[in-house]
Amino acid sequence: MATLNVIGNSGGTANTVVTVGAVNSHNNDDGCSCLKVTGVAGGVVDRAITVGNLHGSLHVNETHHTEAEQVTVTNSNVNLLQEVVLPDYESRRLQEYTRAVTGKADDVFVPTKTYKFSAACLTKASLVTIIGSPGDGKTATAYKILADYQKEGFDIFIITKPKELKYRRNPENPTIFLIDDIFGKTEVPKETFKKWKRALEELEPTLNSTFKLVMTSRDYVFNEYFKQLGFLRDSLFKEDLVVQVDLTYSEKMLILEKYISHHNLAMATVDIKQIANMSTPYGFPQTCALFFRWKQFQNDPVAFFRNPARFLQDAVRGLAEECPAKYAALLLVCADGDVCIASLTKDSVCLTQLLESKAISVDWFLENRYTIFPELCGTFLERDSDSVRLAHEAIRQAVRDVEDDNPCVRRLT
Repeated sequence: MATLNVIGNSGGTANTVVTVGAVNSHNNDDGCSCLKVTGVAGGVVDRAITVGNLHGSLHVNETHHTEAEQVTVTNSNVNLLQEVVLPDYESRRLQEYTRAVTGKADDVFVPTKTYKFSAACLTKASLVTIIGSPGDGKTATAYKILADYQKEGFDIFIITKPKELKYRRNPENPTIFLIDDIFGKTEVPKETFKKWKRALEELEPTLNSTFKLVMTSRDYVFNEYFKQLGFLRDSLFKEDLVVQVDLTYSEKMLILEKYISHHNLAMATVDIKQIANMSTPYGFPQTCALFFRWKQFQNDPVAFFRNPARFLQDAVRGLAEECPAKYAALLLVCADGDVCIASLTKDSVCLTQLLESKAISVDWFLENRYTIFPELCGTFLERDSDSVRLAHEAIRQAVRDVEDDNPCVRRLT
């Protein structure tokens, strides 16, 4: 709970309370953001303005104007406590991030039967779980659904922790949540699973036309945890609310043609048909995204779709030979998962070990990091503000295969 403690006027009415300077705030279990005004019984605060350094879920060095609504007055022997609910600024940032992420699906998205069935589940029961193999398009489908609801006026959130189901919902606005890979990519710790289960049990009665939930899971992980869901198997996860991704030949054709059109690339009709008719090790949508990311491999599309791993390894080896510093940056992202460029320092053991293994100066690397990392984006990395992450998990495996003979790097990646 982000809090500000303000001393009010004795027995009077404060139309505006202004605080200036450093104010420390913290989060409590319910996650609400509050302004606590201490005064004498009978005092009223109509508006609160905070200026300065605010810590916790509030931004730093910003001015916030907050209407004092739903004030609860509690008398005590000494003070009057008035609690004013503040907007959750962390939620706003997360909602903005969710909008940015979900908006990326539109350019090449094809409304498959999975998408249509999922949308129907949300209309009927305000809930859907999309399951499938890695790279099948579960997340892209979920992103598109959230983007659709955002256009209808819904607040949209990607949820990563069970407790977030409780405090990021504004009851005055229609809301839709996405829990991506709810049971993990391989598994989740037992305690985390119990928390998710308990949170979902509490959430179920609140689902309605203005509060909806989308979940995704890898099918083999979902099948394992399904046995442990208890009565939720017959409510949140009943058969008609679980949609299995299963792309048809015609849907694959449409997806491939959409990518070809978007990237203005020529491809022979015979190749398009052959590709749409084959199985791909990374999932068809993900393989499409990988293929169109590397222009140097687009002269042999059938071979790429049949075995993308070989081409990815070639791309990684090429980077290692042509630019060791960029390759070291890629290794660092493989090791950490999500790297904040601005936060890199000499004190990072992982960074130091990687650079030493490639005979690269730490000082030089840090001085040039704002050139090195951005030049990897669009091919190997994706950037969100000052952070970078792998564009695809398949790249991590390619790096591992290339670095198999380097014990130091293999351990880090």
